[in-house]
Amino acid sequence: MYLSAHDIAEGRQHTLNNIQTASAACVGASERLSSLWLQLGRDQLNSMARQPVPSMGWLSSLQHQQAV
Repeated sequence: MYLSAHDIAEGRQHTLNNIQTASAACVGASERLSSLWLQLGRDQLNSMARQPVPSMGWLSSLQHQQAV
């Protein structure tokens, strides 16, 4: 059985529609994943902001050791 030009064009159109649908799903999933990562980062920064700031003595001792 041979395919007509119409059958080939129809098959190509279906393929393009499937690719477009898959691409849209990938974009949607990427947007959702980016949103989740952004929220995770914000939550992490907020939890760090609520913690008391430790003494900076360790930083000055580290700088002193490097100077020596």
